[in-house]
Amino acid sequence: MASDSLSPDGRPSPSVAPAIVIFGSLTLYNALELSVIIYTTFKRSSTLYFWSFVTSTFGLVPQSIIWLLKASSSFQLGSTWPTIVLIGWICMVTGQSLVLYSRLHIICQSEARLRLVRNVIIFDAFALHIPTIVFSFGRDYANSSGRFDLAMAVFEKIQVSGFFLQEVFISGIYIWETVAWLKARKGFGPGEEQRGRRMMVHLVLVNVVVLVLDITILVLECVGLRDVQRAYKFFAYSVKLKVEFSILNQLVELTTGGGRGAFPWN
Repeated sequence: MASDSLSPDGRPSPSVAPAIVIFGSLTLYNALELSVIIYTTFKRSSTLYFWSFVTSTFGLVPQSIIWLLKASSSFQLGSTWPTIVLIGWICMVTGQSLVLYSRLHIICQSEARLRLVRNVIIFDAFALHIPTIVFSFGRDYANSSGRFDLAMAVFEKIQVSGFFLQEVFISGIYIWETVAWLKARKGFGPGEEQRGRRMMVHLVLVNVVVLVLDITILVLECVGLRDVQRAYKFFAYSVKLKVEFSILNQLVELTTGGGRGAFPWN
């Protein structure tokens, strides 16, 4: 969400370094677990779901490693690290949005809504990523006497808020479409209705967890704890990928009746 680049000679303050190490380590662990899930679960590598999942998981790794190294006062990083972090950030944020979009057609049969979600993701990618890249490079590499610092400080809050609203929008579409699908399935037997209710509760709980993670990122940004926010954000995205993978799998099993084998859509 927020930009993850720092000034080339800047380091996290000693008071927040332990939190950065904890979040960075947990993120790397989750990235390793997600990599194992990808390797053991997916049967096909030609789907948008697969590549968006791979891209978002890959994006977690360089950011976490660099932040762990930045928290170490004895390790010196080169001048190219902000570029690496920006690439990882783009992969992580937009990749996670595409993970959700790639599974939305399971419960949403409206081409107009699917197209709307896709267009929102594309618009936000250009409107929020490109200015962040420009301001980050200006701040990190240009001798601008602090002009880019102010621009980046302002746009970071806009960017974090924008991606938060995108997350709320997509989560709302999932809940709306799942409720509509379950209503259409009424009368298909008590077993189906019971599975549907469990699915609805799980879906709502997962979306509450995701929104709490996003709200925490937004609050940390608004109160000015940017170093903690950046490190926590990677951890939050790794958790979101894990819980979203679980709920999306359950949606597939519910809508296909669970009778076509494990993960037939992979």
